[in-house]
Amino acid sequence: MCESMRWCVCVLSVYMRWCVCVLSVYMRWCVCVLSVFMRWWVCVLSVCMRWWVCVLSVCMRWWVCVLSVCMRWWVCVLSVCMRWWVCVLSVFMRVCMECVHALVGVCIECVCVGVCEPCSLCLQVHPENESWTRFEQSASLDVTSLFGFETIAEKIGMKQYIANIQPEEVIEFYLRELMSEGVTSIPRWMPSNPQPLT
Repeated sequence: MCESMRWCVCVLSVYMRWCVCVLSVYMRWCVCVLSVFMRWWVCVLSVCMRWWVCVLSVCMRWWVCVLSVCMRWWVCVLSVCMRWWVCVLSVFMRVCMECVHALVGVCIECVCVGVCEPCSLCLQVHPENESWTRFEQSASLDVTSLFGFETIAEKIGMKQYIANIQPEEVIEFYLRELMSEGVTSIPRWMPSNPQPLT
């Protein structure tokens, strides 16, 4: 019985050693396979990444070149268009100015402006105060053939005339003349046939 037990223990120990050896070989083989697989994937991924980086850099360079060429082309087109428009506008403005000068020349010949300002001055005794002198002067402005703006031109002309006329200068001129001659007081003039003031 002792022999059979020894023999069983021997068989079991051999079997256990064999199993451990098989398992160790299998584990080493699995580790080798996994390491090879991982290295292969790392290589594949690095190659793919490098390839994608190269492709992207080529694409970016191509797009940069295309965009620079397009921008240069558009800048050239715009500069040519702007120069063309400047030339067209300058020619158009010259033609317009020549037409305006021609029309103004024709219009000046057609426009008729008449100013009527009688030179007779009316100096009278003021009806409210006998010590005052009333000054009257009349003027008229007549504008014809001004393309429908006759009334506006007449109003502007009369406003300017009224703003610039200063009748007191006429009286002051004559008063200065009298003062230079030494006359300081003049009796009021009385007509030969006095008429009542109304």
